[in-house]
Amino acid sequence: MTFGTAHGNESVAINSDDDGIFRGAIPRVGAWIVTVSATSPQIKRDISVNVEGNDVPIDIKMPENVIDLEVVDEQGQPQPDTVLRTLRMGSQPTSTIVAGGKTSLAGLDDGDYEIRARARGFASATYHLTVKDGSADRESLRIVLRPTSLIRGRVLNATGDQVINASVYLTSLPPPSQPLDRSASTDADGRFQASVPNGMSRVCAVISSDSATARTLQLDVQPSEQVIRMPPVGGTLTLDFPATGASVLEGRFAILFAAGCSYTPSALVGAVSTSGDRKTVRVVIEPGFYRLCSTSYQDLRLYGGGVPNLASCVAGELRPLSQLNLQLLP
Repeated sequence: MTFGTAHGNESVAINSDDDGIFRGAIPRVGAWIVTVSATSPQIKRDISVNVEGNDVPIDIKMPENVIDLEVVDEQGQPQPDTVLRTLRMGSQPTSTIVAGGKTSLAGLDDGDYEIRARARGFASATYHLTVKDGSADRESLRIVLRPTSLIRGRVLNATGDQVINASVYLTSLPPPSQPLDRSASTDADGRFQASVPNGMSRVCAVISSDSATARTLQLDVQPSEQVIRMPPVGGTLTLDFPATGASVLEGRFAILFAAGCSYTPSALVGAVSTSGDRKTVRVVIEPGFYRLCSTSYQDLRLYGGGVPNLASCVAGELRPLSQLNLQLLP
């Protein structure tokens, strides 16, 4: 915490302990602007505090980041029984059931968020919000559900057997005129289906499983089932990158580029470990050229395929039965 004045004439830094308790000396009583910064949760707030006297306890209450959400259909009517998916870029998504068409998300860390909703036969676009550093204002968002198209597939291994419980992650083909972020799993027959916004003709996909070599590819959006065969031989790809919120990222997040598409590392099913502010994902995947970069959402929206024009990247070619280690911003 930094006790200061609006004009910056005074500045006193005080740290709290693990229980949030702090003790320190300030030169006077009265009104102060206190800048409170923390890394867990990742927040920064400017709060007005009145110090009434010497040795008088002060309670500094941190206002939460709150997003008020309304889910409606194309006619503006509340849409009950929807599933809301919230993703802070670089982190794992969370899902919430919205029973009456309205809900609120509270206690959010600062950062870039993707929010979308779905119901049977309907889905929303992906909405993007930035919970700003230093802001304590409530945000509001109206999510509109529209009819969707289905994409169906069956995943087989190299010998033609179905791949059960494979993770199927779908994202937009660049440039992403319609943002897409969908996940599905294969059933006992290796089949999956996922909804995508009407008007999409092709999507990017990454399919991974503990029992088969992972694969990145592009899929057509069509009503008939597509058969996807996993590679017979792969290599071990290791991604070592700063976790979201690490200072070295400067507000960006890690993205993997492969075969003209972009994916978050969390889309891959593999061995995941965390050490300090770094994460490691290790997966057996098809041979090819892979590039790991740090990017912002704005830069990602400009990506049109091919080699990304980003400053912080590491890249290499993964050959069959070999290993490729990509370490971003060591």
